[in-house]
Amino acid sequence: MVYISPAGRSALDSLRIKLNITNIDATSIENEELEARKKYERNLALYQRDYQKAIKRSYPIDGRGRSNLARLARDLDIRDQDVEYIHSNSIPARAKKKGTSSVLPQSRIGYFAVGMIGLVTFAASSLTALSMRSRNIGEDYLPLNNYSLLSSVTRALNEHRYVTRFYRASRTDKSLDEGIALEENTTLAIRDILREAERLSDEEKFSEVLVLLEASISPTLSSLDLYQVYYRMGLAHKALGVEGEPEQIKNPESIGKAQEYYDIAISLLADNKGQSSKLADLHNKKGILAYLQGDWIAAVADFELSIEYTEKADSGLKRDVLYTNLGNAHRQNKDFEAASASYRQAISINEDSADSYYGLGAISEEENDDLTAASMYGNASDIYCTSGPDFYQQCKDTNARISALE
Repeated sequence: MVYISPAGRSALDSLRIKLNITNIDATSIENEELEARKKYERNLALYQRDYQKAIKRSYPIDGRGRSNLARLARDLDIRDQDVEYIHSNSIPARAKKKGTSSVLPQSRIGYFAVGMIGLVTFAASSLTALSMRSRNIGEDYLPLNNYSLLSSVTRALNEHRYVTRFYRASRTDKSLDEGIALEENTTLAIRDILREAERLSDEEKFSEVLVLLEASISPTLSSLDLYQVYYRMGLAHKALGVEGEPEQIKNPESIGKAQEYYDIAISLLADNKGQSSKLADLHNKKGILAYLQGDWIAAVADFELSIEYTEKADSGLKRDVLYTNLGNAHRQNKDFEAASASYRQAISINEDSADSYYGLGAISEEENDDLTAASMYGNASDIYCTSGPDFYQQCKDTNARISALE
């Protein structure tokens, strides 16, 4: 049974008021979401029934039986993870112990937060942390008295009036403003959402950035708008995944998510012409993440793609920096010939590329050519030590390398 606790109802009412959603609109969305959930649960029950019949007839299920079940799951639109959950929690009758619970525990379904989902979805497409559409049946659902999460959502959406407008634009084929088409409503809303995400990023509230952006994902968005959303989600996860200067990984899971979202952003640009500058930036960012993880081969591949796209268009990235990044990845991978070529290309673009001189010095030292190493380190030191306080540490470290060679 699906229900909303008194505490949950109170929380929903408070959130509805803050987001300026009318009772009529809230009830409409709650009813719509409830009906969709009921239909899905009926389909789950049908699939569960047929699966249990199949394992009673024959276990393990033969090829024909598996094929029939797969077709049934497709026809009923059952998600793969839900199919896996039913399979993993169903036991053949002859092996089933007395008192075994059902495949879909009522404790999981009972706490499903339909009311909260209705209102928060009405506020912003499908809020991942709360949305019934995006949750796995095998997970524990959010109790409605979780005010901690509710308050964080409220903060993230506070004073963001266009969120409601965005969701409504994504759910109706009618214009919401005089003479403005659906696509224009959605575009106006997502621009406001992205501005809000930028403001939160400036305040280093990256978790709230992710709540807001995940909520804004909608099938009505154009591929370029979706690119912006996933790109900024990647930036937020990267910010949560690194620390220090130079950067070090502190949260591998966040770095993995950043790479995933960068990949999605790249795929969304694939069908759009004239996006070379964006692709150059994305591949450079992916290359840096791969480098931080010690995946030198992947870093080389992304840095090369970044250079390739930069050559096609002015990406705003410094070409000497890209070649230096590529040289560093080659050097770490012990491909000194390729690394030297990349460093020298960077120096040909910018003769003050101190990092490239340092890289050439490191290669020469690795090859026991101390004379050349000292010369290259000396060039790097001259640049670092005259570039201001921001390069004090590089100046100090490079001079230490020179002293060690003497």
